[in-house]
Amino acid sequence: MNTAEADGTASAWPARTDFGVAQLRLVAARTGRRAEELLSQQRRRVAEHSPAAFAAVYLRHHFKFAPSRMHRELFQLLDSLKTKRGQRAAVAAPRGHAKTTVVGLAYVLWAALHQVEPMTVIVSASSEQAIQMLRHIKDELLNNPLLQRDFPEVCGPLGTAKGPKPFRDNQIVLPNNTAVRALGAHQRMRGLRQRQHRPSLIITDDLEDHSLVQTAESRAKLRQWFDSTLLKLGNPETNVVVVGTILHHDSLLASLVGLPGSQPINGWQRRLYQAVEEWSVHGELWETWEAIYSGREQFPPEQPATHGTTSPAGKSVAQAPQPPVSQPSEMSPLPTPDSRSGPAAAARYFEQNQSAMLEGTRVLWPELEDYHSLMTMRVREGRTSFQSEKQNQPVDPEQCIFREENIRYWDKEFPTAADLYERFKGKCRIAGACDPSVGSRSGRGDYSAVITLLRPTNSQLIYVLDASLEICTPDRTIARIIDRAKLYRYGYFHVEANGFQQLLVEQLKARARESGTSLPVTSVTNSTDKRARIMALEPLISQGHLMFSRRQLLLIEQLRQFPLGAHDDGPDALEMAVRAVRTSAPFVYVG
Repeated sequence: MNTAEADGTASAWPARTDFGVAQLRLVAARTGRRAEELLSQQRRRVAEHSPAAFAAVYLRHHFKFAPSRMHRELFQLLDSLKTKRGQRAAVAAPRGHAKTTVVGLAYVLWAALHQVEPMTVIVSASSEQAIQMLRHIKDELLNNPLLQRDFPEVCGPLGTAKGPKPFRDNQIVLPNNTAVRALGAHQRMRGLRQRQHRPSLIITDDLEDHSLVQTAESRAKLRQWFDSTLLKLGNPETNVVVVGTILHHDSLLASLVGLPGSQPINGWQRRLYQAVEEWSVHGELWETWEAIYSGREQFPPEQPATHGTTSPAGKSVAQAPQPPVSQPSEMSPLPTPDSRSGPAAAARYFEQNQSAMLEGTRVLWPELEDYHSLMTMRVREGRTSFQSEKQNQPVDPEQCIFREENIRYWDKEFPTAADLYERFKGKCRIAGACDPSVGSRSGRGDYSAVITLLRPTNSQLIYVLDASLEICTPDRTIARIIDRAKLYRYGYFHVEANGFQQLLVEQLKARARESGTSLPVTSVTNSTDKRARIMALEPLISQGHLMFSRRQLLLIEQLRQFPLGAHDDGPDALEMAVRAVRTSAPFVYVG
């Protein structure tokens, strides 16, 4: 695989490959012209139409998968540069999604061969990276048989009248007087020209690396160089295209695409793409899958038995099936192929639950990376890296309220929620809360969060017994609450009832009565600032008074990313549940 393909091969782009060969041969026979000559002219006519058509005709060896929405939109943007000059566009793309192949190879070749851009400047974080991109362009000019056949006036042998001038490491000059130059960040660039032309196209590809975004000083220096040196190379007609992956919340690219929490820069077209566009509505299944994959839980080949428990009324209540759990450790041993934990066991779990686990999911480029592959990558590489490299949503630990090192877990003492519940069933307070999502589209939008807390008598400790976060319909939310009410017999249950959510509260009460379920529901109208309410949890968490399970991955992730994350439904419901469990009303005695 060549380097351009390693950036993520795109693919099977719609284009005619036969170009009416049979008809061209008939024309050739009648006119005396060679069919190959006519076929060459036909290819050139098709490819001249747009960069996407050019890629389909001449670069199919780089484009092997069906294009994603990002590729189609990128080609539309690039196609518009020919007629609408002076554009500035910033594109944040997931790592490995062929952004370099589309922008830095296909478009640059098309623009040079068709004399759309007299002088193109390619800039990367280092001159070595930019020169490597230039090598891919040189390789196509010298070794692509279709280009040599159809563009003999440009792609002839090196040093000939119809060939490129002998290449320099960092520059190509074609016989049609177009040039492509490769440079690194912070290089001096004043006075760059190709004959009378100043740069007509500036492309930055991965202008930032981890070393350039690590400190505020290095970020400020890069931004100053970008504004005062790079953008000053051209003129008002110069097109500027910035593509890359967001490595820091306050990086240059983050500002150009207007990432929340950054310092936005005006005057740019903004495009931000994420590898995962819609998450599974069954996050709890993926939490279990990750725990199995990481060795924190076990999953036998057979369906695990249902655990039962006893309600306060003395009736047997079935608890949701839970796979046996191994005691978590700081460093789990490498799993053997036949073990009940690790990747093989997680694969069996996924196979048994695949339909539910993939419900509601949507990824940007399924032909390259499906949802399961991306979740596996997230476990292997870590969530912090995944959020940046694949989601273009890096988290700034300095702005986040809840530090990971301050979060305490109860798993070592209680292997499962059932064990925790049994330990305190003699005397404890059980309270819950729900932040319902009442969006109009099922499977989209915010999570509906149902949080259950347990507080032992005469104790300051509060255990997060259950954290259920799903993207689901209001009907499904009601069912989830009632199922947990039958199991845990809440002493208090708070539901946010702002606006239309009050309708859900009334339906919940009615359904609980119909099913004979005891559920003391309280409608809560939150008038104070949500961010301030959630921030009030920080002392409880940092002092270790509010404890979690390592299986509650989605809730913990939303806490870690607060207030910069895309979702805060879990922390919102957690804050309401804490208010409920700390009420001064008498304890509910369970068991």
